[in-house]
Amino acid sequence: MARRSGPGRCDRRGVRALRLERLPGSIVGLLWHAITPALDESIVLYTIAQYMNVQPLAPPLSFEEQWFRLLYEALGRIWGHA
Repeated sequence: MARRSGPGRCDRRGVRALRLERLPGSIVGLLWHAITPALDESIVLYTIAQYMNVQPLAPPLSFEEQWFRLLYEALGRIWGHA
């Protein structure tokens, strides 16, 4: 049986899984960026698809929340999401 150690829990293979019941207050938000193989059926072309989602955790209208949204918008322009 796996023993508990640190902030996560180890399974039988020794893989650590973090428990995200509560994030530290210093984290202002999460950016989820997924890249996956894709098929554009309109022109039969294999390509990649990207998806980005923002999940702010800072209080609304706080400096941190506004900074986080600016970062998200800038990354969106770089990656072509905006």
